[in-house]
Amino acid sequence: YGAYLPGGSLWHSQANESAFAHFPGLNVVIPSTPEDAAGLLWTAMHGDDLTLFLAPKHMLWAEVESAQPIKSIPLGQARVVTAGEDLTIVAWGNTMEKAHEAIGELHGEVSVELIDLRSIMPWDKAAIEASVRKTGRLIVIQEDTEACSVGQMIVTHVMGQPEVWTAMKAPPRLITKGNVMIGYNPIYEYAALPAVPQIVEAIWQIVSMDAGRSGVMPDSTAKQSGVNPDLQLPTPAVTPVTAAVGAALRRDPQPDESRHKAAPTTGPSTSNTAPSSHAPQNTVIAGTNDIIVRVPIMGEGLRSAKVVTLNKQPGDAVKHDDVLCELETDKAVYPVEASFAGQLKEWRIKLDDTVLIGQEIALVTGDAASVAGLPIDGRSGFTPDSGAKKSGLNPDLQASRPDPQAAVSQSGHKAPPAVSASATKLAMAAPSIASVPAPVTASPGMKGNVRPPALHPAITKRLDAVVPA
Repeated sequence: YGAYLPGGSLWHSQANESAFAHFPGLNVVIPSTPEDAAGLLWTAMHGDDLTLFLAPKHMLWAEVESAQPIKSIPLGQARVVTAGEDLTIVAWGNTMEKAHEAIGELHGEVSVELIDLRSIMPWDKAAIEASVRKTGRLIVIQEDTEACSVGQMIVTHVMGQPEVWTAMKAPPRLITKGNVMIGYNPIYEYAALPAVPQIVEAIWQIVSMDAGRSGVMPDSTAKQSGVNPDLQLPTPAVTPVTAAVGAALRRDPQPDESRHKAAPTTGPSTSNTAPSSHAPQNTVIAGTNDIIVRVPIMGEGLRSAKVVTLNKQPGDAVKHDDVLCELETDKAVYPVEASFAGQLKEWRIKLDDTVLIGQEIALVTGDAASVAGLPIDGRSGFTPDSGAKKSGLNPDLQASRPDPQAAVSQSGHKAPPAVSASATKLAMAAPSIASVPAPVTASPGMKGNVRPPALHPAITKRLDAVVPA
């Protein structure tokens, strides 16, 4: 179930809980934690009714430890993850991760009550009603499209309750996938899905509003309070945003400041610094035209592959879309294609090597246009390769790894050691922090950086310069 792992396309990345929720008598659950998965599965197996258990495959790659004993979780019972006073956010499945990331971007400036729905049918009406009555604001985040969806059901129900309606300070917001199929290309997939900047922007917009209707009491409430409902006069539907609300919830920003703060830059970058991306980036060594080629993401959950073909030899011309090499995974043979033009300088791998996501595999001397369109690698110095001699590299030209005790440069990063001119010419920069996650322990025979599980932000974050659908 669900997306946020590239390559699934419309066959493996769909969110279709609303279709199943339409059938009377069919229970539907979507856990977002191992504890919820175990508890809901226990309940489903011991229940009399048919229960559809939708497991977000993106979450399955999260390697976590849990010391809690498995407890059954009743169907139709939501989980309040964080308590808050300013805003209620309802999410489930993969969007719980996006909600957590968005709340982290607020740095505690907005008190958010986050609710994990986890049981889609039946669902916990009472918990959401109580939360929205308290906060007066509601955002629902879902992977599905908007039309005829679970999110629409929640918003419609909540707004139909008189006690909740009178407590609302802002119109509810439904954040969904675009009304498109999930594309095979990761750029199209992440562009269609709810993203953290989109959620953060919606939060700032909603908390800046105060359209309270507390002066209007339903008849039942009026009678209980001893007030004649015929004498009740409605208050204006929208009141100005008070200074107190602005100071507490928006930090008194200038007009549209919150929107600019939350919204990502969608235009092309004017800087050649290495951007943050959900995938490993090919980068250019500073002061040269040498392009570092890295192993790309090849599919859902794939972390390593075997080199089966080297289609180019050092000195060969490289054109756009040329296949440089082929890597075999447990699913298919994946061609590594050039997104640049130039001349192959050297390979960092050899046939039958096992390579990891983000590992440096080749060095290409690019033409001016290709180099101008790529980010500059963040660090200088060649990363020693224990297999350099086997791969045909001259180990005497390799620069040493930066000393952890080196002096701190003006930028705040540790300065690399001095290297000779000949070594600098052939130096390959280590993967930048923005491009490849921090290395973890690799198994014997494995070279490069082991890519962490799918929940690592390097995979889940949307590609740069992508306009949401």
